[in-house]
Amino acid sequence: MLWIRWSCALLAALVAAPGTSAAIPITFQFSGVVEGVSFGPDVVPLGSIVTGAYTFESSTADESPGPRAGFYPGAITKVEYSVNGHHVVYMPNSFMSQIDVSDADFSIPAGGADTYQVRGSSFSATVNGAPINDLFDTTIFLASEDDAPFSNDLLPLVAPDLADFQRTNYFTLQFQAADGRLASVDGPLFLLTPEPSTGVLLGAGLLLLGASRRRAA
Repeated sequence: MLWIRWSCALLAALVAAPGTSAAIPITFQFSGVVEGVSFGPDVVPLGSIVTGAYTFESSTADESPGPRAGFYPGAITKVEYSVNGHHVVYMPNSFMSQIDVSDADFSIPAGGADTYQVRGSSFSATVNGAPINDLFDTTIFLASEDDAPFSNDLLPLVAPDLADFQRTNYFTLQFQAADGRLASVDGPLFLLTPEPSTGVLLGAGLLLLGASRRRAA
């Protein structure tokens, strides 16, 4: 795990380096447990385990003018997850995909909280390999009790540490099962970690470094 985080940190530094602008897809894996079912308890019972992943582009531009609020529209390029035998895969619509980062100012009263939100939605997906046309939505939201998680509003290229988000930590999933039944569930995450492997991340980082040096020369 430390090697993976170190590799992500290296990659983040390389992406942020001057002259390095190539978009690199980064994938975070997540896992959680269903503690709420808005509808579809026959599709996803309480206590079901969710495992999934979302992929985003590292070079997505921040379209928020504020210094403490990062808004990255269109960042999410792929979402997939499995829960109670349902495997869902979709590519979010660009206008229904975003990552939001808030670096709260705790030096003022009611300064808020550091937050991290992922939202990816689409009107089509595959469920257990079958194409389905309906609204599919995935949200991950984290909020801290202090200013520990973030020191700026940059797009995190290292998976946020769930231990830093004690105030709020949840996911929501909305999908249609292959048999047409609908489900909307939510619950806490117990895992958020980077993927792909360390070797792939390091390889991508080294390629970026080489390209940057060639341009500088």
